[in-house]
Amino acid sequence: MTEPSSAVAPDPVVVVSSLSIAQRSGRVLLRDVNLDLRPGEVVILAGPSGSGKSTLVNLLSGAIEMREGGWEVSGHVEFAGETYDLAHERVTVGGVVFQNFALFDELTVAENLTIAADHNPAVSDSLKTAIDGLLRDVDRSLPVNAASGGQKQRIAIARTLLGNHPVLFLDEPNSGLDVSASRRLSQLVKELAQEIGVPVIIIAHHFRHLIDVADRVLMLDPRANDLIELPVDAGRIEHELDAIETGQPRAPAPPGASACRRRRPSRRRRAGARGLRPRRARRRRRATGKTRPCRRRRSRAPRRAARSPGRRPTPSRARRRTRRRRAARPR
Repeated sequence: MTEPSSAVAPDPVVVVSSLSIAQRSGRVLLRDVNLDLRPGEVVILAGPSGSGKSTLVNLLSGAIEMREGGWEVSGHVEFAGETYDLAHERVTVGGVVFQNFALFDELTVAENLTIAADHNPAVSDSLKTAIDGLLRDVDRSLPVNAASGGQKQRIAIARTLLGNHPVLFLDEPNSGLDVSASRRLSQLVKELAQEIGVPVIIIAHHFRHLIDVADRVLMLDPRANDLIELPVDAGRIEHELDAIETGQPRAPAPPGASACRRRRPSRRRRAGARGLRPRRARRRRRATGKTRPCRRRRSRAPRRAARSPGRRPTPSRARRRTRRRRAARPR
């Protein structure tokens, strides 16, 4: 799944090999998928609705029993020096920060964290420091329902980190946040992943504000029942998603193609966008030194002369005016 690099990459924290997920009715989500997650990296998991992103995350987080839900699973997961057979064993590779946070709103922030810490008493000092930085502006004595949306998001991340899982899963973390809050959260997640060395997988439909902090992009392709790796480029991701929705076969995007690429507007429109008239825009370019050669219009007189050879070309209005002025001068 990873691209070759000249730098020595760290050993993966989690290795998933030959993973296949299918329903007994015959529907196949994934077939012989291999995945490795390295410490401190941020991975965006994209894909159309219904492609199986949540099913994959629920399987790796141990949130569902696949065999009881009518699924047939095969493959192996290796982490913490152990190998697990997914066809017979239930594993908990990571903790999930749900979209609705799943916090106890009537309890205080400290009580929510204590409940998670009781299940994992061995919390490292580096993790405690990271959580303290994450909740720097949060009053832990107040109930959760008194916190803002961004604070609830960070409280949910801190509570999940106390589980001390090898991987952190975030389900639509920027849902309900404005642009600035979404960018701050994405940068915070990046710094947190690098600080504690835990890989973070983000399930995202709106990935525009997350693409800057992502190290890799994985997309569930229902056409090939595969988990493909894409370049970290929002235009390429949208290109692939559009191809899936329209039913086109997967093909490499044309050079320079982007889903958000538009035709450059004319000079008149660019001048209007700046609140300037075209003539004033030309003066501004001359004053700033950003001049360009002016392309004059070709006169239509030669065309008219070619159409009627026996007729002289009609002079322009300016020439007629000049002739009248010259004729009116006293001699």
